[in-house]
Amino acid sequence: CGYITGETELRIEEVQAALEAGLPAHMVPARLMRLETIPLTSNGKIDRKALPEPEGSIHTGVAYVAPRTKVEQVLATVWAGVLGVEAVGTQDNFFELGGDSIKALQVSSRLLQAGYRLEMKDLFSHPTVSALALKVQSVTRLADQSEVVGAVKLTPVQHWFLEQNLADAHHHNQSIMLHSKDGFDEAALRTAMDQMVSHHDALRIVFRPTEHGYEAWNRAIGEGELYTLERIDFSHESEVSAAIEAKANEIQAGIHLSEGPLVKLGLFHCPDGDHLLMVIHHLVVDTVSWRILFEDLTTAYEQALNGQPTRLPHKTDSFRTWAEGQSHYANGPEMAAELAFWQEVEQGVYEPLPKDESPSHSLNKDSELMTVTWTAQETGQLLKQAHRAYNTDMNDLLLTALGLAIHRWAGIERVLVNLEGHGRESILPELDITRTVGWFTTQFPVVLDMSAGQDLSQRIKQVKEGLRRIPQKGIGYGMLRYLSAACEQERFVTEPE
Repeated sequence: CGYITGETELRIEEVQAALEAGLPAHMVPARLMRLETIPLTSNGKIDRKALPEPEGSIHTGVAYVAPRTKVEQVLATVWAGVLGVEAVGTQDNFFELGGDSIKALQVSSRLLQAGYRLEMKDLFSHPTVSALALKVQSVTRLADQSEVVGAVKLTPVQHWFLEQNLADAHHHNQSIMLHSKDGFDEAALRTAMDQMVSHHDALRIVFRPTEHGYEAWNRAIGEGELYTLERIDFSHESEVSAAIEAKANEIQAGIHLSEGPLVKLGLFHCPDGDHLLMVIHHLVVDTVSWRILFEDLTTAYEQALNGQPTRLPHKTDSFRTWAEGQSHYANGPEMAAELAFWQEVEQGVYEPLPKDESPSHSLNKDSELMTVTWTAQETGQLLKQAHRAYNTDMNDLLLTALGLAIHRWAGIERVLVNLEGHGRESILPELDITRTVGWFTTQFPVVLDMSAGQDLSQRIKQVKEGLRRIPQKGIGYGMLRYLSAACEQERFVTEPE
């Protein structure tokens, strides 16, 4: 809580914006209240007990304040589109509206299309439109727009995947099924996909085995078949689900890592309209990439439908440039500074999970999926309300819950887990990868400390602070393990269960 007094009539919204512009987010009062005078004790110190309980909240009960400048208007429009809300005011908080790190990347990507550049750290430390508008910069540099062709360095997550030596490595893909009751125009779809595989260079990468392991090659636009689109007519079938599933499995199994293409589509004409299966191997795509691809496919398809030339927003820096930059970063002074942190994690002693049996290996077929459904109210509480108590984010609370569950079950106080991140961290500030498609995911070991004798609030704070101490959101661990010369002297092999 914050209290304001003074002769000048100050608008609370202006004070809030000024505080957010000059202070880290966790130091900005969530609620502000104007007083005639600050109550003092007989010693002349602030009488905290006499301070009234503030009413309302600047973030949650604030009146709508319309954007004034052009930058504020662009920010408010972009936030509304990404967060799915009707209107965003200058005092609204991005994270209290349901924002998260992946939605933050979408904001950055859409701002880029509007001609503005945003540093991720600025959004996290200045999460209102009014404060962030002061940090947004106009775009002055355009990434290389030419076609990417040639050898591509492997990133840590690609190294990790290929060293698994899976029997059916080609089948490790990500897929989505889209539906249109009015049907898809096949010619427009092909035109859009031609544009997609030309524009997003990573979709043309293949992975070829050599005597020294796999190497990646970015094919040219005219180098072989870049995607397949198979048309199947089930329009006269009454029971189509089993037939679609069988054909979808066939399409997914048909990906060839070394020859390509790594992008395959199936267009199913059915009595309820068209179903479009899109399959892309995980080696060249991730969750954030799919969001980019959906936006671009929508744009290119609608342009083709309307007989317009297909034109997508400018490219950001290529996946090859990112992989090259990561390789240099892994052997630079920044990684040397992280070494001690990851050595401490690597050298820790961790209690194994209790097991009824100790199988030599685990199989997917022996796993089981449990689904828990929350109400809209519970979901809203987690997204927008639960974080106010200790300025947490989603991972802080969910990982505390996981640590608590394992501690209650197995009595383990230092719970070792494998955490994934989206991997698009700002370690190379000269690069812009907000619209770059590829597999950026990071993996790293994390210790959840559930020391006995703590209450829930202490455990939440301890997990939160532990996660905040992880340098660069964990991206360095994979680089030390696979790209850095340091791994020749010291191995990084921690494998959380």
